[in-house]
Amino acid sequence: MYFHFGEYLKKRMPEHFDYVALPAEGNFRDELAISMINNAPRRAAAAAWIDFIRSDVAAAVYNRYGFDYVTAEDRLQREKQ
Repeated sequence: MYFHFGEYLKKRMPEHFDYVALPAEGNFRDELAISMINNAPRRAAAAAWIDFIRSDVAAAVYNRYGFDYVTAEDRLQREKQ
């Protein structure tokens, strides 16, 4: 289960849900990517969304809700690749 779904359930039904610590071994994390399709029908909107997702503001939102987010330094490095 993804963390955000577990967080949602725990907040709404705390009597039914709780956290269980998992060992690091065998546990994995997802890494998501973003890109724009070549023939995006609303290219400016897609570019604006990508700019937002790569921003410090988006990182702060993700962090506020318990997600890890690539640091600003790592985002700059990835953009150079």
